[in-house]
Amino acid sequence: MSSAPPLDTRTTGGVTTSPSARWWEVDHHWSGWAIIAAVLVGMTSFTWRTWPDPMIDFGRELYVPWRIVEGQALYRDIAYHNGPLSPYLNAAWFAIAGVSLTSLLWLNLGIIVGVAALLRSLLRESIGSGGATVGCVTFLGLFGFSQYTPTANYNWMCPYSHEMTHGIALSLLAIHFVRGYARSGCARYAAAAGIAIGLVFLTKAEVFVAGAGAAAVGLTVAVRARAAEGGATARALRCAALALGGAAVPALVALAGLTLAMPFAEAARGVLGTWMYVFDTQSLTDSFMGRVSGLDDVSGNLEKLCIATLGWAAALLPAVLAARMTSPRRRGLVAAVVGAGYATLVWLLRNELPIDQWLRPLPVVLLVALSCAGPLAWRQTLQEPERHTTRLALLVFSALLLIKVVLFTRAGHYGFGLAMPGTALIFAGLCGWLPRAFARRGWAGSVVLTAALVLWLGVLGAHISFLDRVLEHKTVTVGFGRDAFRADVRGRMIQQASHWIRTQTPRDATLTTLIDCEMLNYLTRRRNPLRFGNFNPQQLQIFGEQAMRSEFARRSPDYIALVHRETSEYGFRLFGRDYGRDLMQWISDHYRSVHLIGNQPFRDRRYGILLGERVH
Repeated sequence: MSSAPPLDTRTTGGVTTSPSARWWEVDHHWSGWAIIAAVLVGMTSFTWRTWPDPMIDFGRELYVPWRIVEGQALYRDIAYHNGPLSPYLNAAWFAIAGVSLTSLLWLNLGIIVGVAALLRSLLRESIGSGGATVGCVTFLGLFGFSQYTPTANYNWMCPYSHEMTHGIALSLLAIHFVRGYARSGCARYAAAAGIAIGLVFLTKAEVFVAGAGAAAVGLTVAVRARAAEGGATARALRCAALALGGAAVPALVALAGLTLAMPFAEAARGVLGTWMYVFDTQSLTDSFMGRVSGLDDVSGNLEKLCIATLGWAAALLPAVLAARMTSPRRRGLVAAVVGAGYATLVWLLRNELPIDQWLRPLPVVLLVALSCAGPLAWRQTLQEPERHTTRLALLVFSALLLIKVVLFTRAGHYGFGLAMPGTALIFAGLCGWLPRAFARRGWAGSVVLTAALVLWLGVLGAHISFLDRVLEHKTVTVGFGRDAFRADVRGRMIQQASHWIRTQTPRDATLTTLIDCEMLNYLTRRRNPLRFGNFNPQQLQIFGEQAMRSEFARRSPDYIALVHRETSEYGFRLFGRDYGRDLMQWISDHYRSVHLIGNQPFRDRRYGILLGERVH
């Protein structure tokens, strides 16, 4: 790897590099890893077993692979609208390590370590050693263990959907292989990149679009870098054929495997996963996606984006002006003064950072970076093919991931995955590439570096402080033994319901939870006899309320658990009142109440769980 130019060094002589700048850009490989390891251990300990949400989403991530281990087949026995990779990967791990939350936590921690290693390697190649460390710490400190919303599981340890984390990890692996092709021209790297992207296809559509786009752009630039070696057309065709052929392999293998358990048409729908529903434009999907993307209020969100962008520009402007006007002899002193000033400002405003607003400018920043990096890569990739190819692929990947949250980019909610690569890349650039760019112009790059590091640490500190306040409410232990975790007050009701089910129902009794709380099925190890396990408005739209009601009639569970949840994000607030009325009426006609925990569900804003037994 070609070394990055030092800070405070002109491209044409004359400027002495400051000791701090030289230290930052020296490739401290092991010290960088030591910092990353310390942050990993610290964040894991700080947030230990607080990552799942007790009611929403994550129960499915435990229940589905458990049922696969027990012999059920995805799509045939379990209705599922994502690709098959993640459930079967987690099921395979359960088969090896045992069915428990602890087993899954160790697997996900391993994935976090792998993603950190990939990020460090890719950022080190494209930006430099210091920036790579910043990017990895950003991933671990802001996203890996995060909880910035009332729903806990928007983090990499217990994600609401493993398709998100698996897809991003595999996309970064594909970019790693693209870099290998740019470096060596070896055909096996193109094929390996294709296979990685093919695996991403089996996760989520939005991640596949970003990963495939990044790989395609990266391979195109890499092929051009090899044009001087002759046979450019043949090389391009061979690279494309290997990448496309490799991408087809995972889908074909998955199709063959699923066909062993179900008809070909059903297996094909399973392989297509979210692509079966991604073009659904009904009002329900539009309502939810409008809120997620910010397109529900374009003018208002554009205004907030502009305000946040101006805020960041104003924060960086003093450091830029100081770097421009500082003489070479006083750069160390000015850097120290600027650092002290920014540190004071960060301390005074430590509780004022709007957690869900500050990241809004990310799509704009990435587009500006792309407009600069794209032409540069096309012109100079012959000199440094690995560096330019890797940087451009990372930028394309990061930008495309934000399509789903384009006007409302944030670190919480879907941002824990979709905004992670871009945030890590931009902070790495602010603390790595930007100071060097100023230094090449003869400015004091160390001043900009100091300011960027202080602002970055301020952002990290604000998020960790916010997380600390969230964790103060995680006082309830949910689950038993290797399935235990900490939760907020809602967890007490889940634990009480779980205890009642385990002690008052036969071990072979069947249980269906409505809505969105398969955690009860998993914790009590009670099987849901229905294909459907989630009855929120999105699932009723995808699979149809009539199909669900017919399934209830054919395979009526022994017990029902009605778990309160408001689903206003879909445009319908309460099950049985605002949607699912026919289904709720059928349940009322065929089940009698046997135990109430908390308040009557689906009546008002108060939580509660109602357990019902089938009337014979």
